[in-house]
Amino acid sequence: MIEFVRGSLAAVGRTVMRHPDHDLRITLYPVFHVGSAAFYDALSEDLRRFRIFLLEGVRWKGLRGPLYDLAARNVGLVTQSARLRLPEGAERLSLDMSEVEFTREASALPLHWRLVLRFLRPVLWAITLTASGRHALWDAISKEKYARKRQAADTPLSQLIKGKRDRAMCDVLRAVAQDPARIDAAQPIAIVAGAAHMPALYLTLRSCGYEKGTVRWFEVLDGVTVPSRSTNGRARTEEVEDAAP
Repeated sequence: MIEFVRGSLAAVGRTVMRHPDHDLRITLYPVFHVGSAAFYDALSEDLRRFRIFLLEGVRWKGLRGPLYDLAARNVGLVTQSARLRLPEGAERLSLDMSEVEFTREASALPLHWRLVLRFLRPVLWAITLTASGRHALWDAISKEKYARKRQAADTPLSQLIKGKRDRAMCDVLRAVAQDPARIDAAQPIAIVAGAAHMPALYLTLRSCGYEKGTVRWFEVLDGVTVPSRSTNGRARTEEVEDAAP
């Protein structure tokens, strides 16, 4: 399996997938949902050449808005939803479960896990009000933490967020990757999704005959100095100002 995340502080590998029998190119853009402004700006610039996007993202009936914005602000970072920019007028296709599907699955979770999901935003905000919580968020942006999360024991929530959504995403991707009209048009397609979903998406493309092409690495904390343990865990003032969208 190829790497999509590397480094003690994570870098993500944008990976081009090519098919030997036609000219349709599908490029995988793994992302972290919290990072530096420079990281998302570099991705935005790289994405300018695309006119078709397959995008991760679910809605749950009764739950709207961002999840990570308050925690990111507490440490001096920004979120993907606030900073990443796609070209105007581009075709945006959902790669993910529909709102109806996700709401049905989420409603079937045990009460404890439904509460975790519903109150994740204020809980992350409260945790990152403390220095130890802010340092924990910095630690989370690492290949080691990413690998541990992938190997963690299954819970009902992780089975939904990863397992069931991975299957839904792979079904959508397979249909697009094998669509004769898309193949004939040969317009490049960009897939923007969380890094944890990329192994499943990559294997789906491989099963459709696509092969790995070039890789470019983007630093998730580009332009930001990680605060030392002796600090309060917040980025320096000038870095926070630079990161404002």
